This record gives sequence, structure tokens and C-alpha cells, in this order.
Amino acid sequence: MSRYELPQLIKRWEQSAISPEQAIGQLLLHVQDLLTRVKSLEQQLQRRGATADPAADQSSATTL
Repeated sequence: MSRYELPQLIKRWEQSAISPEQAIGQLLLHVQDLLTRVKSLEQQLQRRGATADPAADQSSATTL
């Protein structure tokens, strides 16, 4: 299945060139891709020994 880039997807949906079901399917493909990328980044952080806890990062930044 081909995947539209987000701006093109929105434009095609606004013009009724694709159905709501097709738009949802396209969005799910984008979400799936994003989840894969996030998992990969989390694994890289774990291998480097860094924390993936944003609260820990923010608390150290506020003490400056």
C-alpha cells in the first residue's frame, strides 16, 4: 500500500479524493512508522545508558 505524506493526505481528504476510511488507514500507517522509530530511539538510549525519563531531565534543568 502506498503511503501519502501528511500534507498530501490532508489535501486529498479535504478534496474528498479519498474516503475517511482510507484517510484513517493512511494515518495508522504513519502511527505505526512513528512507533517503530520511537522504539528504535529508546533502544539506542538504553544502550548508551541514558535515562528516557523526561521528568529526570527536567528536574536537573530546573536546578540550574
